[in-house]
Amino acid sequence: TEQAIEFRIQSDKSPTIQFDTASGIPLYTLYDEEFDVNDHDNYVDRLRVRIDNDLERENSFTSGRLDFDYKVDKGMFTTLQTGLRFGRQDYISTPGGSDTFSGANGRTSFEIENDGEFTFNGTEIVDDDSSDAEAAPFVNIIAATNEACRGQFPETDFLSNLRGNNELVTQVDSNGNVTGATSSWGVFDAQCVADTSIAALNQVTALLNQLSIDTNGSNSRVLGAISGDIPTLSSDNSRTTNVQEDTLALYAMANYETTFDSLPLRGNFGMRVVNTEVTSRSFRQGYEISEDGGEFTIAEAGDAIPVSTKSDYTNFLPSANAILEISDDKLLRFGVFKAISRADPADMGFSRSFSTQNEVDGEPITNRNDLIQSVNASGSPAIGPLTSWNYDIGFEWYPNRDSILAIGSYYKKFDGQFENVTENETFVIDGQDITRAVSGLQEVAQEGSGLVGFEVTGSHRFSYLPGYLSGLGVKASYNYASSDFEFEDSLYGDVFERDVNGSLVQTNTGIVAPGGLPGLSENTFSGTVYYQIGGLDVSAIYKYRDNYFQPATSNGTRLRYIGEVGVLEARASYKINDNFRVSVEAINLLDAEKEQFQWVEDNQYEVNSYGPRVFFGVRGRF
Repeated sequence: TEQAIEFRIQSDKSPTIQFDTASGIPLYTLYDEEFDVNDHDNYVDRLRVRIDNDLERENSFTSGRLDFDYKVDKGMFTTLQTGLRFGRQDYISTPGGSDTFSGANGRTSFEIENDGEFTFNGTEIVDDDSSDAEAAPFVNIIAATNEACRGQFPETDFLSNLRGNNELVTQVDSNGNVTGATSSWGVFDAQCVADTSIAALNQVTALLNQLSIDTNGSNSRVLGAISGDIPTLSSDNSRTTNVQEDTLALYAMANYETTFDSLPLRGNFGMRVVNTEVTSRSFRQGYEISEDGGEFTIAEAGDAIPVSTKSDYTNFLPSANAILEISDDKLLRFGVFKAISRADPADMGFSRSFSTQNEVDGEPITNRNDLIQSVNASGSPAIGPLTSWNYDIGFEWYPNRDSILAIGSYYKKFDGQFENVTENETFVIDGQDITRAVSGLQEVAQEGSGLVGFEVTGSHRFSYLPGYLSGLGVKASYNYASSDFEFEDSLYGDVFERDVNGSLVQTNTGIVAPGGLPGLSENTFSGTVYYQIGGLDVSAIYKYRDNYFQPATSNGTRLRYIGEVGVLEARASYKINDNFRVSVEAINLLDAEKEQFQWVEDNQYEVNSYGPRVFFGVRGRF
């Protein structure tokens, strides 16, 4: 569930604002007007309150498995394994958080302006032409709420690790004199703001409704009592995503041991066959089609109608692995396999929005298909999986019982992206078939991408040192990966759409470079120093990764980059006896911040500072 109570309140003063990002985060200077950001009295304009039920989502899984293992012991084969897997994923997402006057879409919102304008759920109730005397009773709610809900800034030394000795805000008067500097501002309690303002508005409902009639000339926008409760959501709407995904997988695998050029060789090979069936359900607005002398008209009619569709696909996924012992302390590993990655169930909804019309170029409609001007999809139930072929080779060396050196290289060839397509779909509307092109659908792009990388890992324990020093050890790992995958921004990147004829048409020419594979850093490193002796286990870990691309969380089609970061962690535990263990863990000891960049890699738009965190634990086992 995603629910929120939030507010916005602003000042009617307008100082000139300058900001400087030289320190890594914006530092603000306020000129022209003496404006103290900590003075609650400055915030007396345009109070907006929003009570949102943005989302209710439920994701459940049911699964079962059956395996057979047959010991062969004949020739090179040691065992044969086979079995099946069944899995069912049920996903339902009911969205809300949009403005309608009835409040039926999971939101209660209103805005009071100090010029007398009042808006409820996106609908203007009172305009700013009301007299000051008429508007005063509800405009005064801003000041009363401000007075009742003031709070103290919750932190000391806010963002001090990023701003150094600077303050976030500096105030300068009209003569250029610095009048103050601060790293805090006036805060209010959101729950108090909502409760106080709603209670006050419900006291002046009659006045608001009279002004609404005067403004709008009718009683179509008359308010009832405003509730401060979180609105309820109904899944019976066209934006609901309800997906059931059933998978049935059969596999067979043979394990073997043999020799290659007199060297021991072992491994396995097999095949997995996976069938996936998707059932997607939603709701669609009902319509009534009328015909008069060969001319057609369409109008909304009745409640939302449940609709559903099914799709399925089958994949054959071979795999093979081999381990060659080239000496007592050296191994070579080989692997090849085919894999699939399914689309997120949130992307497989059956929601369709219709734009209807009763005329074309001013003429009556004589072909019922033309009643639907356009259809837009917000999900693709028939979207297929992303497939990949994976290859890897590795070398391991064990020079002694306390050391390992491993080197590996890998390559992946994959379908790694979706493309927007336009396809014809047939809809049953008022009992009649209507076929129209549907835009906004997605399918797996035909163009493949590649990823190549290698990693080096080493570990050594100094067991040969005398006494307590024998518990010391070190580990280190480095990975490099590179991919030619390209992720175009939906606003400022190249955008292509495949039409109903199968032709790829470019609809946007990009002005920003595409992102890479989401979540992929070219360089990652981790290093550990540990001490283990008796019941004591202590370690310090340093982790580094360079910058990487990650789609924006608010819209998964926009470019966002996460900056490079190095994090230091420490862990310690002590085994008191066979039953009890105590532990302590410290995360982000260096207070490393998370930097986010929008569209390009140097356009900083957000910095998150979490600070060090320490956890203590006791574990008992009986």
